Amino acid sequence: MASDMTGEQMQAKITAARREAEGLKDKIKRRKDELADTSRTNSLYLSALPSSFPIQLYPRMISPLDPSSSS
Repeated sequence: MASDMTGEQMQAKITAARREAEGLKDKIKRRKDELADTSRTNSLYLSALPSSFPIQLYPRMISPLDPSSSS
């Protein structure tokens, strides 16, 4: 099949493949950025709560026996 293509046709296929690869890279980058952006998700979650809902944050208590706390 490759021998049936002219140099011009082969170059056109390479150019199209490069464009497609760039498009996929951009799509992956946008998706990665969306997943990394937690500010929008957290603000939407908090804005859905009623204003009378008490929000209190507590520090995480780590037990000396907790294997996830070992370094």
